[in-house]
Amino acid sequence: MSEPTTSFHYSLMVKYVSECQRWLDLCQRHLTDYTGDLDKLNKDLHRYMHNVKGSALTLGLTNTAVPSRLAEELLQPYAFSTGMKLGEEERELLLECVSVLRKLIENYERGRLDEKKLIDGIRQRLEKAIH
Repeated sequence: MSEPTTSFHYSLMVKYVSECQRWLDLCQRHLTDYTGDLDKLNKDLHRYMHNVKGSALTLGLTNTAVPSRLAEELLQPYAFSTGMKLGEEERELLLECVSVLRKLIENYERGRLDEKKLIDGIRQRLEKAIH
């Protein structure tokens, strides 16, 4: 990762990348093996996307915050209800979102920040699924 303007900012970016990779790994695992206590899985998925979004906004990475915010919004009715199950289409869309977020994070590690072109397609599909 190329060093941003301050060592403090750089250390935050390193921590952000590490935490996001962990949250996205958990999202992928939950979405791929979507069995067991679905209410807990839905809450966990929502929380992981909320964490990715909040951390991205804290660091000014708005193009990462957009898909994670939309994924969080898509998950919200499932996270705050009982007995709801994500459909196959929603899970596939969320897995695609996880993939896009991973690409953005890989770009941060290479020193390329917030490439908007990576999020356009997933943003539109998430918006459509929400509304």
